[in-house]
Amino acid sequence: MESEHGKGTRFEVYLPSAAGAEEAIATPATIPVLAGRGETVLIAEDEDAVRELASRFLKAAGYTVLSARSGHQALETANAWGKPIHLLLTDMVMAHMRGPDLAARLRRLYPSVKIVYMSGYQDYGAREGAGEEGSSYVQKPFSRDTLLDVIGAALKANSAEEDSQLSAIEAIINVPVKVRRRAPRRSRRPMVV
Repeated sequence: MESEHGKGTRFEVYLPSAAGAEEAIATPATIPVLAGRGETVLIAEDEDAVRELASRFLKAAGYTVLSARSGHQALETANAWGKPIHLLLTDMVMAHMRGPDLAARLRRLYPSVKIVYMSGYQDYGAREGAGEEGSSYVQKPFSRDTLLDVIGAALKANSAEEDSQLSAIEAIINVPVKVRRRAPRRSRRPMVV
């Protein structure tokens, strides 16, 4: 310890080296983030900063993003879009229309739309509708990787279901059909009546 009036105090601590200290510390394996394939995600969030951040994350990952600051604006956007909407990312609590109400109304337009609820309230999603079939939940604040993992998993569940339906159709289409061969045509003779 050294101390000088007006300059402060300096402490030096010497610790014995630990065995194996030179070994590299293992870094956790990174989980691959699922990238979008152009799927359309409608974001309904009344907080501008959260909506813009989620939009940036999703666009950078390859998703087509539609944004709305309220449930009513989200429905108007969906009606005007005219193309499939694959997933709704909605806040649980918004003024004038809650997330589950928006999801129910949007499912009338897009029955197969996947829903991801988000909330800043601890465990709010589990109590208020995020447990419904075809929906997921992400806690705010979220990281880019967390959001992309939840969105990717929700869409992957949807595509796995579609893939199994397509496999069944392909199996039906690819069933070998017995080909009937016609005998070579003989020259036709005119009929005498």
